[in-house]
Amino acid sequence: GTMVAPPIRLTASPSPITTETVALSGVSFADLQTYGDVLYFACRDPKNAGRACVKSIVEDGTETAHTPLTANVRSAVHEYGGGAFTVGPTGVIYTDFPSHTMYLVAGPNDEPTVIYQDKRHRFADFSVTHTSPPMLLAIMEDHTDPKPSQVKNSIVTMSLDGKGTLTTLASGHDFYSSPQLQGDKLAYVAWDHPNMPWDNTMLYVQYVDGNVKPLGDAILVCDEKASVAEPRWTPNGSLIFLSDHKGWYNLYQYNQQDKSIINLCSKEADFCSGGQGWILGLSPFTVMPNGVI
Repeated sequence: GTMVAPPIRLTASPSPITTETVALSGVSFADLQTYGDVLYFACRDPKNAGRACVKSIVEDGTETAHTPLTANVRSAVHEYGGGAFTVGPTGVIYTDFPSHTMYLVAGPNDEPTVIYQDKRHRFADFSVTHTSPPMLLAIMEDHTDPKPSQVKNSIVTMSLDGKGTLTTLASGHDFYSSPQLQGDKLAYVAWDHPNMPWDNTMLYVQYVDGNVKPLGDAILVCDEKASVAEPRWTPNGSLIFLSDHKGWYNLYQYNQQDKSIINLCSKEADFCSGGQGWILGLSPFTVMPNGVI
């Protein structure tokens, strides 16, 4: 007959690697951005119940916390979130989870002040305008009607004076991402159901006035039935973006004057990690002040 090996008894010896050890090793960093010569980042720490805070670090290694321990700097636009804080001349601006309340912190020792509070409205993908006074540019997701088919996305500006004044710059598509303002031009990406952002998106440029209010209709820059992502302006006013319309995410440049689009470096390679648009506020490249990418 068939020989059956005798069972081996496994002893239950304690392991030095505990669940607590694994959890405490999970400090993560995200949303790196600079303001002046200071680097800011979001830090998620298991020792603080997994909440994320905003910290900064300077050249000598000194770290500073800018949000209270009770805050959880996290966005929930498109559910996956991202782009939950930004820094400007008035301080650090962030959205808290799960309240979705928007806060401004003027300095590391200051109490956060509420600049917008309505749990039906979520915000993400922030930047601060260079207007006087400055405003917040953001993606807004309106859950007034919580049915998924009725949730509304748009691009807005928000006043920072606590009055919660919103101005809509773009609406009508199901999803928006990557609003990038330079002078009188706003670039952004939009897409509609049933597409995902790595399937088929559209790149627009919207002209705005000195108060960042829309002038005329948005210009459709690129609709190649492909994934277009992460627009960024160069110092000379050209627009750099990713597109995979030839099968690979290559970098392209759109010239405002002659409306031309050129491939900056044609390669059978992705200039990104793939899956663009999954999380807001991320970009695999940046444009330096001298125009170098």
